[in-house]
Amino acid sequence: MRRSLLAILLAGCGSSAPPAAPPPPPKPALDPVSALEPNTDRESLAKFDWSRETALSNAEKMFANVMVQQGMTAERFMIGMLAMRDSLGVECKHCHVERQYPSDNLEPKKMARKMLVMTYHMNREGFAGEARVTCFTCHRGHNKPEEQGEMPKPTGPVPAALTVTPEQEQQRADKVFKNLQVLGGRRAVMIPRIMHAFTVSLGVQCTHCHVDGAWDKDDKAPKKRAREMLILTARANGIVYGTSQGISCWTCHRGSLAKLPPRTPKD
Repeated sequence: MRRSLLAILLAGCGSSAPPAAPPPPPKPALDPVSALEPNTDRESLAKFDWSRETALSNAEKMFANVMVQQGMTAERFMIGMLAMRDSLGVECKHCHVERQYPSDNLEPKKMARKMLVMTYHMNREGFAGEARVTCFTCHRGHNKPEEQGEMPKPTGPVPAALTVTPEQEQQRADKVFKNLQVLGGRRAVMIPRIMHAFTVSLGVQCTHCHVDGAWDKDDKAPKKRAREMLILTARANGIVYGTSQGISCWTCHRGSLAKLPPRTPKD
């Protein structure tokens, strides 16, 4: 009798209650290895003397002091390590104290963690999650990315719209130029220099982003993209350096508008 009554009560509650709301989608996990995977030396990975069970075990159980590459397999963890090694042209001891791999005594190891977080956010926010920005994109087999050096002078006439009078130089840029959405807080004298830096870094002319003679218009898609990249690089610099300076258009593009190289030279 009691079981029958309980069944009736449960059935009644189920029929009158509104359907349960679906659970919220899980937040995407931080997966910095996705941006490193294209650069992995698979031959080195195949030489690891471990069972398949060990390779698929949790990275945090296999390795001590894992702070960024959490929630992944040991094999995937090593994919990231090998990719960073080859992308920077260094050996493991560049970041790790030999025979004391969990140690955080070396500064490059701390920087590497920041870089992993940075590339994850850049790919997620700037490239819809596609692995377009990797260690190799900037480093290209070197410990430090190539520096731009002295900026070449403009080869052609500066557009009249970029002319700044001595009285305007120290004013806010958005008081001097129209439709500045990202750089409006800079000093007006900086805008011509920044625009020139864009053209040199990407190997383009001003008209790549702007309508000739109507510079304030937003008719061209590259102009919108340039704004997005300004915000993206500022965020990246904040993650790595704690400032808005450091990584620039040149760091990745090196004078070319072509798709950024995600892979190492050996590929």
